[in-house]
Amino acid sequence: MEALQVATAREVEELVGDFQVIGIDEAQFIAGELVNVVRRLANRGRRVIITGLDTDFRAEPFEPIPQLMCEAEVVTKLMAVCHRCGAPAHRTQRIGAGTDLVQIGGQEQYEARCRSCYVPPDESGERTGQAGLFDSE
Repeated sequence: MEALQVATAREVEELVGDFQVIGIDEAQFIAGELVNVVRRLANRGRRVIITGLDTDFRAEPFEPIPQLMCEAEVVTKLMAVCHRCGAPAHRTQRIGAGTDLVQIGGQEQYEARCRSCYVPPDESGERTGQAGLFDSE
């Protein structure tokens, strides 16, 4: 079966059919009650495999991933490689300005960053210049 694009949790539930294994990528972008849909599928014996970012560009929880992690029997957290220094990266650095939580873009908009290289945005969406804030930890 090929991948299907969905925008809402309801679409996920409607398209599952008889499949026993369901993969959901970029779950942080799926609108609606994804946690409830995934719970219902798992309670029916389906295996649901989900990927997504657990924090947003502000390093705050990116729902619904943290809630889905609480529902999961197994959680595997992978890290990227920091674009600046090569260390393990668990932050997403937005390169451009903007305060919208979701701003579609790839390498031109976002970089993987480690804690030391990550620069938190201020309220205007601009980076604050505080790279290295956590170097002493």
